[in-house]
Amino acid sequence: MAKPHQLKTDREVSSREGEDAAKRLAQSHYENFSVGSFLLPREIRQELYNIYAFCRLADDFADETAGGVSALDMLDNWERQLNNIAGGIRAQRPDYLTRTVDSFTAHASIFTALDETIHRRKLAIQPFRDLLTAFRRDLVQTRYETWEELLDYCHYSANPVGRLVLGVSGVKDTANFALSDNICTALQLANHWQDIAEDYQRGRVYIPVEILGRFGVTESALAERKFDGQFRDMMVELVGRTEELFTAGKPLLDQVPSFLKPQLYLYWGGGMAALAAIKANGYDVLNNRSRVRRIDRIKLAAGALGRWVVVRGRLK
Repeated sequence: MAKPHQLKTDREVSSREGEDAAKRLAQSHYENFSVGSFLLPREIRQELYNIYAFCRLADDFADETAGGVSALDMLDNWERQLNNIAGGIRAQRPDYLTRTVDSFTAHASIFTALDETIHRRKLAIQPFRDLLTAFRRDLVQTRYETWEELLDYCHYSANPVGRLVLGVSGVKDTANFALSDNICTALQLANHWQDIAEDYQRGRVYIPVEILGRFGVTESALAERKFDGQFRDMMVELVGRTEELFTAGKPLLDQVPSFLKPQLYLYWGGGMAALAAIKANGYDVLNNRSRVRRIDRIKLAAGALGRWVVVRGRLK
């Protein structure tokens, strides 16, 4: 049996490895906004990396099954680890997760780092469970009948992330959670509208069937990347609805702790910039990559930096 001090050393090593892996993962994926920029205190930044790694890896399971282990098996495994954490059972060894598939061995240390984040910040487990619900839904559902059904999906796939960001920052107010939900749903939708053509190639359509039918846009038009007036009109409505959600959530930018305001501005501004990129392409997301332009990313960063300078000045 390992000695107590050795168990502690193993855990510290695993947690540090997990933090490093989470940071690399967060910085290696394209996003409309930085997951955790230098504008945040270092300790908060790392907590967000740890949460992002959980989300990113769980989301990737459907594309990385191997060795007879299904995506559902992996998601069930992760939920068992969450239940352990909720029950006070904490990781003591680097092989905290079952190492069934070689490609998932790094997940053990990442989960140990996440375990530390959950306990340090006293985070609720339910948002993580909600995310796993969304990832399981991704395995079986590829179409959404109505706008309300799509929003329900975002309730599980996007909104928990915002609540965790607030939780890490010490924000527990339910009114702020509601504002955050608007922003997170809008961010999810903005990403979907950017990637309509790519999602279709992966077998997914996030535009509700009811809206496709109302504008006379067929799935064959998506397959053929047929951009016409009907598709444009549909995109105008989708972008408009998403902008309304961003607007509804904007008051949150002034209500969070000062150290979080610049980063939250990046999240909100990155989403709005994504919608602006779609507009700049004439709403033709089928044939043009509607990514945020470098100059717009620079402007967004400059705006966030200006807010950071103001916050720093007030703290002195």
